[in-house]
Amino acid sequence: WVVGDEVVISSTSHHPHDAERAIIAGVDRGTGRVLLKEPLQYTHFGATSDESFANGKRLDVRAEVGVISGNIRITANRWAVDTYGFGCQVLVTSSGDWAGSAVLDNVHIDKCGQRGSTRYALNFMHPSEANVSSVTNCAITESATSALYVLGVTDMQIVNNVIYDSRGGSVEIVHSSNIHLEDNLAFVTRLVSGGNQGICNFNLCTYDSRRRVSL
Repeated sequence: WVVGDEVVISSTSHHPHDAERAIIAGVDRGTGRVLLKEPLQYTHFGATSDESFANGKRLDVRAEVGVISGNIRITANRWAVDTYGFGCQVLVTSSGDWAGSAVLDNVHIDKCGQRGSTRYALNFMHPSEANVSSVTNCAITESATSALYVLGVTDMQIVNNVIYDSRGGSVEIVHSSNIHLEDNLAFVTRLVSGGNQGICNFNLCTYDSRRRVSL
C-alpha cells in the first residue's frame, strides 16, 4: 500500500452498508499503521473477539480491507449513473470473424453497468473458443448491475479481485466450466430497484461435471 491508494473497508456492524471508501494519506512501514485522508464515518473493528469456541479459537470479526486503485481506471459519468443508472460496460465477446478475449490485471472498473439491463459492468459473454481471458488483481466498484458476469466461458482465472457495492450480485457465472475463483473479496450487494431478483456475492449456476471452483 502506498500514499494515494484508495481502499474499501467492510462493515463490522449488523448493517452491511456501514462499509466505506477511504484514501491512504500515510503508511508507517515499521508499525503497519495506515493514516487515512479523512476520518471514517463508521466504527470498524480491528481485533478478534474476546469470545472463544470450544476448540480455543476466537471469532475473527475484523474488517476486511481491499485496495481498489489500479494502473488503469475505467469509469462513467457520475451524474448519468446517479440519475439514470446508465454507466459504461466492458464487454468481451465474439461475433462473426471476431474472436474476443481479455486479460485484465490491476484494472479499476468504477460506476459501470446499465441499470435494469444485461449490460453488466464487466461482461464475458461467449468469448473466443480459444479463450485466454482472466481477471486478476482488479477492482469493480459501485456497479449499477452485477459487477462481473461470465456466460459460456471455459477455462478462466478470477483471482485476487475486490468487488464493492454492486446491484443484484457481485459475481455471476452461468453455463461455464473450469472457472477458478480464488482470494476474491466481495461485499455490499444491493437489491435491484423495482425487481424481485435475489442478491448474493457469488452466484454460480448450471455448471457441467468438469467444473473446478476454489472459493
